[in-house]
Amino acid sequence: MKTQVTNNRLRFAIRKAVLTLVAAVAVAATQVTFGATGPEPAAAGSLQSTVFQLPNSLKFKTIIAANNNNKVFITILNAKNEAIYSEVTKNNSSYIRTFDFSTLADGEYTFQISNGKETQSKTFKIETTTARVVNLN
Repeated sequence: MKTQVTNNRLRFAIRKAVLTLVAAVAVAATQVTFGATGPEPAAAGSLQSTVFQLPNSLKFKTIIAANNNNKVFITILNAKNEAIYSEVTKNNSSYIRTFDFSTLADGEYTFQISNGKETQSKTFKIETTTARVVNLN
């Protein structure tokens, strides 16, 4: 029993270390970091978030850095500006989540993250394409 508890703690510690590393790498990737909307540049302590696509998939990783204990609103809108997903989270530490958009229909969508004072948004398009391939036997 004691060995099982120790193994669970070790697995938890490894997961936490990996998530922390992923968060640090993603936040450092400034080319995919949301820019705050509005005329003023983001102030220190403001909302900081990153969304990036996982290679060769329709999955997106979302990371929100915690700077305070405000609620954070995460919304995905369709082309008609209708919310197809929404979540409210308490930003008391880092928020990390993977979204799988493989079941969404083709179209334009907007990913919004807001802390009530500022809103960051990123628009993305899902398109089905076909490729022609030649196989020689």
